[in-house]
Amino acid sequence: MITDRRSFMVGVFAVAACQDSRAVGSTTGSILRPEDFGARGDGVTDDTAALQRCFDAAPRGATVQLRSRAVYRVNTNHRPTNGAFGGVRIKSGQILDFNDAELRALPSSQTTGAVLQALDADGWRIHGHGRITGERSNHIGKEGEWGMGLMVRGSRGWSVAPGLEISNCWGDGIYVSGSDRGYSEDFLINGAHVRNCRRNGISIIAGRNGEIRSANIHDIDGVSPFGGIDLEPDNPQHPNQNIRIVGGKIRNVGVGVYVTVSNEDVLITGMDIEGKNSGIIIGDRTRRLRIVSNPKIRSTVGGQEGAAIRTVANPDTISGLHVLDNNLSGGGEYVVDFWGQGYRDLRVSNNRITADNRGARGIARVGAGFFTDNVCFIGPEAGREGDYFIHLQTVSYGRNIYRSQSRHGMYSAIRGGREIAPDKFESPKLRYYAEAL
Repeated sequence: MITDRRSFMVGVFAVAACQDSRAVGSTTGSILRPEDFGARGDGVTDDTAALQRCFDAAPRGATVQLRSRAVYRVNTNHRPTNGAFGGVRIKSGQILDFNDAELRALPSSQTTGAVLQALDADGWRIHGHGRITGERSNHIGKEGEWGMGLMVRGSRGWSVAPGLEISNCWGDGIYVSGSDRGYSEDFLINGAHVRNCRRNGISIIAGRNGEIRSANIHDIDGVSPFGGIDLEPDNPQHPNQNIRIVGGKIRNVGVGVYVTVSNEDVLITGMDIEGKNSGIIIGDRTRRLRIVSNPKIRSTVGGQEGAAIRTVANPDTISGLHVLDNNLSGGGEYVVDFWGQGYRDLRVSNNRITADNRGARGIARVGAGFFTDNVCFIGPEAGREGDYFIHLQTVSYGRNIYRSQSRHGMYSAIRGGREIAPDKFESPKLRYYAEAL
């Protein structure tokens, strides 16, 4: 997915020629400013072409520095590189210093677009406080879902430093995919603040060896999948590989983090996540996913489809799923929902699991692997009379603690598993029950 924005409207050819001749002499480490290439930054003028002239003139190692508090209007369909994806294009080795300025999208009727993009560009950096603002609030028409804030394709060794806010996008705040040359890889998205986007906060479609660190993502809604972070390769034969999601906060989204369609060696740690439907959803062909030491993973809607963590997949395709040392809460049907048989190397251990949404059925249902050393609570609004609050099938279990404040009497359904140590039932309304398959 990629989009370009409008045509330019600058107008002073003499100034442009002077700027171009001046830029020829630019050297690594130099600073170029869009105003020297005809940009106005007044929040009204279409500055796309002038901005692009500045980037085209900047050599590798040079800094393009925006004017403090300037608002540059951008045509997201300008000079398209794929379909209508366009906008302003950063190039290899360049540094973009936002300097407390804003790139603000002009209204578009296209279904695709990007305010800022990098195509097969390596070693570039974005730093400084600033804003990328999409055109969700004044988009022309209702079709499409691919108007991006920052779009990166086939780029290597790049980074986004703390201080960038991306908002109001018709599609995703940040979209990372491949190109004909392969993956986008060796990247760091650090401290991005993404809000009020229509589709996803951050999407990784073809990423390798990347980290999303200290992200603040909230208020994502409008068109499915409503994800905070979506790891969802277009081609299951080319999985995302070695992606780390570390130390951020996600709120008011449909799902906090999607790990779907094909992902390998993913770590989610230190996150504070709330999703209306689910905190984390795991899909087919997930291998070596570690969900470890997260202070909060929660679903906020109870009594229906959803969970703090759940799978929506053929279990035979999932291996190496470890859920360790997390605080998991809420619950749709259950707080943890890994049903079905065929998982390989599935471990749910040392978690604090709390079913406290109204209508939540209980703690967990798990169809394979290990369920051990978890401290499990059922709140006063959760549970169903005479139903099971935990359902383990062909699972090795033990050393779990179960407590309940629910008014309902419930039992554990354990079928065909192996007890490796006794569980502790601390509430009289919770009863142990096991049976052979």
